[in-house]
Amino acid sequence: MRKLLFFAFAAFALFSCNKEEAIVENGPQSFKYVFNVSEKPSFDVATKAVKSSWEDGDRIFIVFDDADPSKLEDFMIITYDSSAEEWVVSQESTNNQPNDAGGTLYALYCEMPESPLIPFYDFDALLFEAEGFGQYMNGNGIPYTVENETLTASISLDFETGDGMTYVQLRITDLPASTKGWTLEPDDYLHGDENDFDVFLPAWLHGNLMFSHLSLSDDVAGPGYEYRMGNRDDGYYLYLSVQQKADDITFTITNRDNGDKYRKTFSKQVSGKCAAISFKGPQLDADGTPTNGWKKVPLFGLTFADSAVEEICVDNWDTDKDGYLSYSEAAAVTDLGDVFMGNTEITSFDELQYFTGIQEIPSNAFDGCISLQSVIIPDYVTAILDNAFNNTGLTSVFIPASVSCIYANTFSKCAAIETIVVDEANEYFDSRNGCNAVITKKEYTYDYLDYTYSIGTDWLIVGCKNTVIPDSVVRIHVGSFEGCTGLTSITIPDSVTSIGSAAFWACSGLETVDFGNGVEIIDAVAFGDCSSLKEIVLPESLKSMGLAFSGCNSLESVTIYALNPPTGFGPFNNTNNTFVIYVPAESVEAYKSAQNWQTYKDRIQAIQD
Repeated sequence: MRKLLFFAFAAFALFSCNKEEAIVENGPQSFKYVFNVSEKPSFDVATKAVKSSWEDGDRIFIVFDDADPSKLEDFMIITYDSSAEEWVVSQESTNNQPNDAGGTLYALYCEMPESPLIPFYDFDALLFEAEGFGQYMNGNGIPYTVENETLTASISLDFETGDGMTYVQLRITDLPASTKGWTLEPDDYLHGDENDFDVFLPAWLHGNLMFSHLSLSDDVAGPGYEYRMGNRDDGYYLYLSVQQKADDITFTITNRDNGDKYRKTFSKQVSGKCAAISFKGPQLDADGTPTNGWKKVPLFGLTFADSAVEEICVDNWDTDKDGYLSYSEAAAVTDLGDVFMGNTEITSFDELQYFTGIQEIPSNAFDGCISLQSVIIPDYVTAILDNAFNNTGLTSVFIPASVSCIYANTFSKCAAIETIVVDEANEYFDSRNGCNAVITKKEYTYDYLDYTYSIGTDWLIVGCKNTVIPDSVVRIHVGSFEGCTGLTSITIPDSVTSIGSAAFWACSGLETVDFGNGVEIIDAVAFGDCSSLKEIVLPESLKSMGLAFSGCNSLESVTIYALNPPTGFGPFNNTNNTFVIYVPAESVEAYKSAQNWQTYKDRIQAIQD
């Protein structure tokens, strides 16, 4: 397992630029050392301005010939002397000498002057002692030669990785209580079958963090992912390395010996560079309450990102009344009810994924939660009922494989949605061709208000402002885009034959609609209150359009190519009285005499060639 998880510092790309040569004559045995060290690819901690020269006291740690750092008594250290502009061997290693025939070396630099060396399995990591942050750089497999009792090596160090990531080392110091049993974990580590942890991926994307160096260990704290632990003279610490993509780092530390668990979010402070970061653990007052930003959380309980959501969940489902919601308590919930409906404060509920006893997201469950931006639907949910997420601030939607029934208007008025994805394993729905929509693959039915509704195949039932309707869709269903104010244009392919009621209702930003040649039915208020629509061109295939464009007050012209007047009452009800309706020349009288078109007869004209 550890071999799979090994993440050598050699992953960092070597840096090469102008060289700065120094000759060091005071080496062990009879060697003379000549180190050509590249310019320093660094930045100023205070100003974050790039600087390219080494400074007095900068140190580079040297390990020769793939030696195991954890077994070395000490290391060679070369220190920069700015007055002489040369590197001096300030410390020699007693049990790691270079080979007479040459070989390779590993070089490591950390910006802080006092830097304890912390072994981590097959490689070493250098972190500084004080709270704060600093850079580290390294180079692996650097060749050195020995000739005429002179060792020569060109050392090039870098923190740029070439993959758009930043490698960050974290250390937690001054932990309270026991100095045994601590682990450093992702937020949702404790959920799941511990027996499955040995097949966990060596690198795991958790929010905006890519965690590395995972290992399965039960020798200190029981089964669990452990990031490097230690107990050196400078105090007990926890250590991990991550690939960092965001400015904030959130994690928990747990002591399984006494049941303490704490969580904190840190600002990374360093952007785009490798960094070593050290933080103090929870500092407790006389009552055991953290005083330095850590939050104590239950050992086996859910850690909620949103305190307002946590309060609601604890109030409703904390059956043992211990003040926390455990995973078992969350899994025991079978009905969310309406406890979240209309709450304008909650912002995220990704922890919903642990409510595995829920099979339905009930009607209006999150209706009106206008600040709610993120929810993870449990894998066991089979149905999402009407208005479940109506009028929320969701920015993305993911439909798990378990869902087999989605009611109409489930995501209506969710103007912020940018992406919609359906699990590829779902048998009933898909988001084919990356269309950012939910489209049916199978027929299904559901009962609502004493009626049974039948949903057909290839119906688009949920859309968003970035939806591109595939040419396989035959119907745009009721409320699919309702209230999608960010939608500015939409192309309806020839395959679509019907557009359901309120499908695009209140899409106030919708300016253009390109209707395909297959549309036959546009149901009531399908485009109602689309206040930015100015021009409409409807195909010859159109047969019915009752109240379809009611409330579209910016209309300037309407062109209908249907030879027979479409049926349906008041297609342009509650609109302005100035726009012209163009119809085929041979159908002008038929339109004027049709009962449902007589209201507009004074504006009906022949299509101009």
